[in-house]
Amino acid sequence: MRKITLIAVALLTALFLASCASYTPSMPASGPTIPINAMKIKKMTSVSYEYESANIGCSEIEFLKKFVGKKIRLDDGNVVFVDNILDIHTNVYSVKKMRGADNNYHCGFWGLAVEYEK
Repeated sequence: MRKITLIAVALLTALFLASCASYTPSMPASGPTIPINAMKIKKMTSVSYEYESANIGCSEIEFLKKFVGKKIRLDDGNVVFVDNILDIHTNVYSVKKMRGADNNYHCGFWGLAVEYEK
């Protein structure tokens, strides 16, 4: 009986290891490939945005709406057209009011606004 148990465990282990093996097809996938274009950063600056929200929470979308697709004038007089914001960080905390009142959220976001070369 013990010998049968050992054989069964060995077979189950072999099946488990075989199922974990990676599959590599011998033929490349057919169909068109998706072109990938590396984008080069032309200008970059840090941006931040803070707001308060009642009973809704915080959203990165509000942060993106604030800057993406708009021009920002820098301290040195240069202008950056924000194509994207990279490396977004958040600082969110809620402030409860008295009983029965809504929760207020303080939302803070910051990241790197970039303009890509066209």
